[in-house]
Amino acid sequence: MRNFAFSRVLSSRVNSVLGAALALAFLSHSAGAQSAASYDWSTDNLVALSGGGTLPSTTSSTWWYGCGPTSAGMMMAYYDTNGYKGYSFDNLIPGTAPTSVGGYSTTNAAFLHTIASEGHQRDFYSAGTYGYNTGGGQTSLGYELTGDDLTGGLHSFDCLADFTGASQGDMGNGGAVAYYDEFGSILTAADLAPDLGSGVVANLLNGIELFVNYCGYSVQNVFSQLVDEYVDTLTDAVDEGFSFGDYAAEIDEGRPVILHYVGHFMLGVGYEVEGENSIIQFYNTWDNTLHEVTWGQSYDGMDMLGVVGMELYVVPEPSTYVLLMGSVTLVYCLRRRRAKRAIVR
Repeated sequence: MRNFAFSRVLSSRVNSVLGAALALAFLSHSAGAQSAASYDWSTDNLVALSGGGTLPSTTSSTWWYGCGPTSAGMMMAYYDTNGYKGYSFDNLIPGTAPTSVGGYSTTNAAFLHTIASEGHQRDFYSAGTYGYNTGGGQTSLGYELTGDDLTGGLHSFDCLADFTGASQGDMGNGGAVAYYDEFGSILTAADLAPDLGSGVVANLLNGIELFVNYCGYSVQNVFSQLVDEYVDTLTDAVDEGFSFGDYAAEIDEGRPVILHYVGHFMLGVGYEVEGENSIIQFYNTWDNTLHEVTWGQSYDGMDMLGVVGMELYVVPEPSTYVLLMGSVTLVYCLRRRRAKRAIVR
């Protein structure tokens, strides 16, 4: 069993407290590759934002059974609408992804059930008591409640909240997990996959990959990394952490980034550079406004902690296939890194 370190963050949607910070633990199923996306020659939508801007045709959504799955749902909606590098990924969201979601309606139902289905609500959120499709983000509706999971006859997993482990086990309703390399380096879903279910709990990295597989696609990579401003506070860091330049590069390549502040996940969809200020643009899961904050600064009283990113798998050109396979072998042989764990709601 591999040695991991974890940091556990418990919070409400607004107030957050750090618990068991940097505590040590011994932690110890990987989804197979699915079909590659098909190339859509009629919509060669290669995104390049070099210099700043906001990704096109994004979806904003208010909180739906957890900020982690909600942020991941907005990410999936972006790829469902825009594709990636000219390839179509339009099976991530049933039908057409909405542009703005402020609560449950028949129009928004398919998108919201991609985040948290009625089966998830019943099995892990006491929907039989608190009602279905409420969003559940209040203590009067079971928010943060533990010990309410059904013990048998669970539905077949079919949504992001299922695969990411949100509201399940000891997470508390609305809770989700992210793991980080404790020294500031990149951690991937592949690093965690061998121990998933045996020391590593269901989490955002592996859950995103499993959901993409469930939809019939594959990922090239799902990763997490502590941001540079947080890594600067660590005495034993071996990497500089994820920087604003790294974030801008992801956006420039048409890849939204999940932003992790202490106690809360949000989705980053753009950036600007104003003089010496590096500005990130994001949806906070509490409203449909595009918000901005300077990179590394706190937001709504929450310190910036890390990021979770994803690159979808597309069919490589034949001339690069052998090289790509060699790279995969090299990555597989690398020593697995120790990780931090953070739970947020």
